[in-house]
Amino acid sequence: MILPKTSVLSYSTNPHSCVLSQKLQNPSFLADFIIEAAAIADGSLELCRLTYVLEGDSPLIFVAFAALNGFEQKFRSIDSIDMPKLAAAAAEAADIIKETLDPYRCAMADASLKLECAKVSVEDFHQKNFSQKTLTSAT
Repeated sequence: MILPKTSVLSYSTNPHSCVLSQKLQNPSFLADFIIEAAAIADGSLELCRLTYVLEGDSPLIFVAFAALNGFEQKFRSIDSIDMPKLAAAAAEAADIIKETLDPYRCAMADASLKLECAKVSVEDFHQKNFSQKTLTSAT
């Protein structure tokens, strides 16, 4: 479901499509979008079933109460609803965020290594200067 860098949306003249295309280039927005779209696709199926139960011309107050109560109970325990699209979207979103964070993690590792080397150099410098001053002041 990952959109290619040169999406059809980027060629649109509609300002709303251009704004959406720009937002989809942001990995964080794209990951959120994928998860929300999958949750809507999976969760709306149950809501659609509920609307079919509630259709009718006669008073359906008892049917409506039972149907809405059952709907509420299902959504209180998310495990009782089959959401395969959401599970796949969550994995895809995690991959997007991981790809986005990998360069930063590498940069942080390099910076940490340089910082440790600098600390060792500073400690060596202080140790040399401190030991030379004590030797020269002792004589």
